[in-house]
Amino acid sequence: MDGSIWIAGYTQGAGGEVGTGFGGPFDAWFVHADNTGNLLSAKVLGSSGQDEGFMVYPLSNGNVIAGGYYENGNGSFDTSWGGVDAFIVEFGSWPEHVINLSKINNRVKIYPNPTNEQVTITTEQQNNCDLIITDVVGKIIYKTRLNDLIQIQVSGWPPGIYYVQAISESGYKEVQKLVIQ
Repeated sequence: MDGSIWIAGYTQGAGGEVGTGFGGPFDAWFVHADNTGNLLSAKVLGSSGQDEGFMVYPLSNGNVIAGGYYENGNGSFDTSWGGVDAFIVEFGSWPEHVINLSKINNRVKIYPNPTNEQVTITTEQQNNCDLIITDVVGKIIYKTRLNDLIQIQVSGWPPGIYYVQAISESGYKEVQKLVIQ
């Protein structure tokens, strides 16, 4: 609905972008990325057995339906009917235990958002960073260096959702949405 991507699959334990492991050989892993592949959030569901996510369906209200299978009734699942069981869950737009990277880091501020005339973007980064604004299909609309603060005229931009990426020389990266009305 917003140009982002949801992926269902599995992970083999905690580490990297995976914050939780339930002890089985695989845990169901649901990943939310922006249209250029940047991680926005992730959710792991699992038991002490083998678990896997198979489907994801975004809803118009911002929630997501996800499903798959699990092997034991523990961890994320409190019921087991023996053997392998199916599950279906509904995640809110940012369910519990899902890491919203832009909210955790939040070194880049965008205001007003939404806007239709001008947007101000500030950063708390110590060094300059590249500022890249893309539309929902990944086309670069605006690119510059951001030191502390920049004001951008957006009155001629088509209404819609845009992604603001701030990338520092030290490897810090943050992605936030900008809504043009």
